[in-house]
Amino acid sequence: MLEFSAIICPYCWEHVEVPLETEPGNHEFIEDCPVCCQAILMRVTIGLDGELQHVESVRENE
Repeated sequence: MLEFSAIICPYCWEHVEVPLETEPGNHEFIEDCPVCCQAILMRVTIGLDGELQHVESVRENE
């Protein structure tokens, strides 16, 4: 299932929504900012119940 989460782009500081898979576990993936097109490294933790527990968005090279 797909869920959307609001984040702040670490490059342009715009508030954007990104799609997240709700499969339980820790995930890392790259999502391009829809405003400035920079690659954002997303670190996401989904609980066993499918609930979003943690979202971190950082510059790709950090």
